[in-house]
Amino acid sequence: MEKAPGDRPPAATPEGVAGAARAALRQTRQVLLGVAALFVLLTAGYLWSSWRQAAREAWNELQALSNLAQSAAQIHFDQYARGMEQLGAQVVLLQEAGGNTDLLPLLQAFLHAYPDLSGVNLVLPDGRLLTSSAAPDRDTARRFNANPKLMQILGAMRGHQGLQFFPPVVSPLTHVPVIRLGYPVRGANDQVRFYIVAGLNLERQTALWRSLLTQEEARNRLGLGVITQDGFLLEGWPLPKLPPEQLVAFLDQPRNGAVRYALARDPLARQARIVGELNIGGRDVFWGMFKRLQGYPAAAFVVMPRAVAVASWWRRVRLPLLLELFAVTGFAWLMRRTLKAQQEALALTLERQARERGQARQRARLERLQGLYQALLSAGDVILKSTGDIAMLNGICRHLAQCGLFAAAWVVRPDAEGRFHGLAAADADAAGNVERLALSLHEASGPVARAWLNDRLEYNNDHRDDRSLDSRRAFLDARGWVSGVAIPIHRGGKPYAILGLAGGQIGLFDEEVLTLVAQIGRQLSQGLDELDLKQSLQHERSKQSYLARHDALTGLPNRLAYTEQLPRALARARRHKSLLAVGIMDLDDFKPVNDTWGHAAGDEILQELGRRLSAAVRETDLVARLGGDEFAFLLEGLSQPDCLPRALARIHAAVETPFALSGGRSARVGLSLGVTLYPHDDAEADTLLSHADTALYEIKAVKGARADWWRLWRPSV
Repeated sequence: MEKAPGDRPPAATPEGVAGAARAALRQTRQVLLGVAALFVLLTAGYLWSSWRQAAREAWNELQALSNLAQSAAQIHFDQYARGMEQLGAQVVLLQEAGGNTDLLPLLQAFLHAYPDLSGVNLVLPDGRLLTSSAAPDRDTARRFNANPKLMQILGAMRGHQGLQFFPPVVSPLTHVPVIRLGYPVRGANDQVRFYIVAGLNLERQTALWRSLLTQEEARNRLGLGVITQDGFLLEGWPLPKLPPEQLVAFLDQPRNGAVRYALARDPLARQARIVGELNIGGRDVFWGMFKRLQGYPAAAFVVMPRAVAVASWWRRVRLPLLLELFAVTGFAWLMRRTLKAQQEALALTLERQARERGQARQRARLERLQGLYQALLSAGDVILKSTGDIAMLNGICRHLAQCGLFAAAWVVRPDAEGRFHGLAAADADAAGNVERLALSLHEASGPVARAWLNDRLEYNNDHRDDRSLDSRRAFLDARGWVSGVAIPIHRGGKPYAILGLAGGQIGLFDEEVLTLVAQIGRQLSQGLDELDLKQSLQHERSKQSYLARHDALTGLPNRLAYTEQLPRALARARRHKSLLAVGIMDLDDFKPVNDTWGHAAGDEILQELGRRLSAAVRETDLVARLGGDEFAFLLEGLSQPDCLPRALARIHAAVETPFALSGGRSARVGLSLGVTLYPHDDAEADTLLSHADTALYEIKAVKGARADWWRLWRPSV
């Protein structure tokens, strides 16, 4: 079968070329990885075998040194035990011979035979000093007997045979650090006759232990000594260079390190290894060996830092490793050239494909962001044009849902019980879905609850990764909501609500999208604050306008409100062809009320009068207080002059009715009124007021002889 002219083999396509290049690259990498794995295995085997050999040599050296240390310590303590036994026998013979035998020469001869001992004392079972190599006087004996640890030492020796060890102390007689050696001397009935207590000079013992090590061993920080079964270090090298009291305080503490642990771990072993920290400063790991002394509750030990064995091992392997590294480096260089050529070919193919895919992703991303930017611009328009908060929130949700990026948009707020309820949504379906979600603060792990509690943006690029949404998984899947974001909205600087957006694709909320939706949340918060500010300013303007046009005492409109309403009332009278009564009235006999009952009583009358006058006129009429006891009114919609007396009668009844004052008192006031009728009096507003005022003064002038309490202005007046 012939191929069509435009057909190419699969390898000739970009995908086929990339696949072939990847296969060749994988083969080269596999060869290189195999060689590298072989090198690692061979190197690891060589390092392990050489390390085991170095470790065996180190342990053999430690074993030999521990044998040497144990032999030296055994010989010394055996000599001290035999010497003390002989000294005790000689003292007993002298005591049984009777007489006041001087024991001091005997003790001095004993110290001459054992120069490492700094002093020897014979102590009676009750703790009194029998004699001492220091030839003590009474003060010396008193100091010796006052030693608080003496009776502890005697008590420890009472139940034991042979030589005993005790923690180092500063000798009260010689004032040097010593290791106390004790030996009980018993009589024929096995009762203790006295104790031999000697001080082993710690400085001389330290020099002795140092002499057992070569210079190289000393440089390698090897240490050796004797430790009791209880963990007290009796002697050894090296010891810290401290004053006697501090050195004794350092030694008079049980060692809790690896040596004591090894002794406790193998209580029956004659010889065993030591591995661990020594707890003498620092965290170095030490290797060592101990070997127990025969006949004594102690062991000789040797330790060295594990780093010494590591350094010895490294000196042995570094040259072979270097040669092997050179060989492998050469092979790697050759393989690298081959690998590099294959990588360059693959990189060119992948770069071309990546460029094409990147361009496609970039176009999709730009289209997606363009819709979101458009929603951001639209949100600004909605915020500027909205006159109410709910309308603003609904408008933002609609624009976000229509931008093509989100499947749903809504705004929710928790109630006092922590349940979220919808404030706004893109449409009725979104509002219903929000209520069916039944979000609650008690589910603190959900994105909406976390955003409210933490006051920060929370998002999820795949709902399947959020275990807190398991109970709502079917609900979300049925609507295609696979990702979501919750943005806090603030109002007045405090959390107000949560803007929720649901996405229909995984990974929707990348850094750019999150930045834009966060900006929308900030815009919405700012818009709510600006809306609140506008409403607050409008309320304040209304309040100030009201206060400027109303009387503070009675609550009636004031002169400013009256003069503003008068031209409007004139225009309505002309439009409806009706009469307008413009009147000014003044209270009679009001001053005696103030003089008799006080200004508080006068204020009560004015307040009550304001209420009565407001009730006496219609809603279309106006009653105002011009000041003091002077009032004015506008009576609109009068069809003929005969209607005026009936309206004025209601006003007169409101004034003439007695006023009840506090304290059970009452007062009466009279009323004088001047009025003019428009358009019978076809004048301007100021002139009408002047005419009414003229009529008022005319009626007040004849107050004592008048028949009526009001007068209508006429040109003849």
